[in-house]
Amino acid sequence: MAARMLELSADVASDRTAQRARVVLDRLKPYRDVPQVRELLTAHH
Repeated sequence: MAARMLELSADVASDRTAQRARVVLDRLKPYRDVPQVRELLTAHH
């Protein structure tokens, strides 16, 4: 679900959207040992 949100927001030129995407990525960092999370964090670094 987070991956889809990040994909959809990638083309939106909005500071608020970018900030919310950073919040989601920051909240996922403690779970970077999970392969899917690690892949998502790597793709959106």
